[in-house]
Amino acid sequence: MGDEINTIRWKEDYSFLRDRTRPTLLERVKFVPLNARGTAYLTVGGEARERVEDYDHAFFGLPGGPTFTSYATRMLLDADLHLGPRFRTFMELGSFWETGRKPAARPIDRGDLDLQQAFADLMAVEHSGSRLTLRLGRQEMPVGSGRLVSLRDGSNIRLSFDAAKVIWDHDGRTSLEAAAGRPVDPARGVFESATSSREWFWYADWSRRALGGRGPNGELFYLGRTVKRAVYAGGTADEARHTLGGRIWGIAVAWDYSVQASYQVGSFGSADIRAWGAASDTGYTLARVPGRPRLAVRADIASGDKGDGGVLSTFSAPYPALNYFSEAAIFAPGNGYDLHPYVQAQPVKKLAVSLGVDFQWRLERSDAVYRAGGGFLVPPGVSAARFVTAITQLDGTWQPVAQVALRAAWVRASAGAVIRAAGGRPTNFLLFSLDLRL
Repeated sequence: MGDEINTIRWKEDYSFLRDRTRPTLLERVKFVPLNARGTAYLTVGGEARERVEDYDHAFFGLPGGPTFTSYATRMLLDADLHLGPRFRTFMELGSFWETGRKPAARPIDRGDLDLQQAFADLMAVEHSGSRLTLRLGRQEMPVGSGRLVSLRDGSNIRLSFDAAKVIWDHDGRTSLEAAAGRPVDPARGVFESATSSREWFWYADWSRRALGGRGPNGELFYLGRTVKRAVYAGGTADEARHTLGGRIWGIAVAWDYSVQASYQVGSFGSADIRAWGAASDTGYTLARVPGRPRLAVRADIASGDKGDGGVLSTFSAPYPALNYFSEAAIFAPGNGYDLHPYVQAQPVKKLAVSLGVDFQWRLERSDAVYRAGGGFLVPPGVSAARFVTAITQLDGTWQPVAQVALRAAWVRASAGAVIRAAGGRPTNFLLFSLDLRL
């Protein structure tokens, strides 16, 4: 009991406890039989997270980036009801509180009481190792590796959608997902969050995992999104963007690898969209060295504008994680390239640490630098330089048991030529987080 706890709570499966003759107290909560055979059962879970973030010159001290310390609390309670092998419902309530953030609290951090998730699954087909499941309701929808569509776990309120979804799974190795819906806009008050009237999102994702899980594994995806009044360096207009891409990942002896690439087309007002991006993460594990250090390099590159008023070439991830590049959550991926060597290790049991430096450059000198969460960090025309920053991050997580995680991170982002030209200075960031999960 313990390894089953998942960041995505609806993925947990406690049906293995059905035949447990002497369950522990915690196991009694995770599997509550509702009939004699145990084919109908209830799983109850929850999370309490306390998070402290300290910024010294957030966003390099540029407008909207002061010095502050924020304190955030996330409370979640979920219930997963299974009625036989074909039907289940999942519901998750959340309460979110934050104080201290400047210049103002973000909508994604504060909510008194709300419905984070509430969906129903119906297994419509099960035949010859294949299953077709229909899902309807409010749900979290991370896609693939989460680089382009994430959970947004770094914020207090995770990203969810009011959507319909179809899931086809064959032999546990091949899967196809397709979904369409709108993101949920968080709001203060009790059950005040509502479906966005500004955006639509839909996707299809096919993946095939190698036998034994060592690879190579493959994925192909299509993402579609429309946004009213989207903002880029070229102005504000309605946007319709389509992303086609794929990913290959796996393990080869001591090596591991993940390579993803995508191309985007669509429209931004009267302009055409033509953009592209690629990302990789390659590592080598020293299995015989104490702590099993993994030496790795991440690399990203994404297109940016070239000053052509008829074409928008800025790459835009639909819903990237705020901490895509670091826990300081400064940049959004787009119009840049970076090289990020880092090392991960487990010096003692239950403790995982990582240390790395992410060097970032602007791809197009004429384009803006975009900030995590939307908007400009550095507008176009401020500097002709390319180098933006070097972000050093030291991160450690201690997990004495599966239900408890204590995390700390330190980040320093230097002020490169682009940032200095805009009047910025280095950003220093500290994070402390305590996560309790049932």
